[in-house]
Amino acid sequence: MSHRRQFLAGSLAIAGACWAPALKAQAWPSRPIRIILPFPAGGTGDGVLRAMQGELSERLGQPLVMENLVGGTGMVGQDYTMRQPPDGHTFVVLSISGVLAYHQLGKTVNFVRDLTPVAQIYSQYGLIVSNPSLPGMQDIRDLRDLIAYARAHPGRLNYGSQGTGSIGHLVMERVKALTGIHVVHIAYRGPAPGYSDLMGGHIQLMSTSLGALPYIRSGRMRALAVGAPERVAELPEVPTFIEQGLSGYIAGSWLGLAGPPSLPAAIVERMSREIQGTLKKPDVLAKLRTLGTAPEYQPPAEFAARVQGDFELWGKLIRDNNIRPD
Repeated sequence: MSHRRQFLAGSLAIAGACWAPALKAQAWPSRPIRIILPFPAGGTGDGVLRAMQGELSERLGQPLVMENLVGGTGMVGQDYTMRQPPDGHTFVVLSISGVLAYHQLGKTVNFVRDLTPVAQIYSQYGLIVSNPSLPGMQDIRDLRDLIAYARAHPGRLNYGSQGTGSIGHLVMERVKALTGIHVVHIAYRGPAPGYSDLMGGHIQLMSTSLGALPYIRSGRMRALAVGAPERVAELPEVPTFIEQGLSGYIAGSWLGLAGPPSLPAAIVERMSREIQGTLKKPDVLAKLRTLGTAPEYQPPAEFAARVQGDFELWGKLIRDNNIRPD
């Protein structure tokens, strides 16, 4: 073989080696993509992904196969995904409840190492509501009023959440830690029984989310504070925790998508980009809003920082208060 032919053959070999990863990334996805839903069918998280399913599938050029793999407040589905090959054909829906469940069982997880965060899909900011018709509650119109009343009447107020260790429970426990007030926690199995007891006068307060919006609009509940970085469009008259003296306090739940560890960057970026595009579609946005969620996309690096940051922030609160699952 001539020197020229040897040079060309070597150049083509080098080029082929350089192009191979790019061609592999371009070929993804090559078959249906499994989305592990680590919670029961019919819930908000399940509904959100199914609302996105058609548009996201069209953008990726492959069907999305939704699989409910329930257990351990999300840990079963997350642990399963951690063991899958990083080929971009298995993802898991990651929620703050699933992240914090490890803390409550004393397990150590690094979500940037043991999973690959891809994108945040939505946020549900924390909301503290009261029953304004109860004795002592009529004049409590915001969080400042609540703190003043609780300081003057330690232990007299009860608040409900949708369960021990839920984000609603943790949101109010952090308010207590930051302000020194004493308010008694009542754990419910989901928000509905808590709402019923609040409106029935059995508890005075509830730490919840914008799922309470219909009751607030009907006047049966009063919103005192929201854990968003700024006032939310649905309740523009309700001040944030930050406005009411709790500096930097942003609190609430979120949901996003993650893949197995060591997922190639090209796949992460493509999936994240298609999620962002899906969340811009008016019909998808309309479906998500009917589920009481606020679509809020975050790209991989920002979502990873939020996942690991919340794991550490709320984990300290869980440990300090010895919070364990019911």
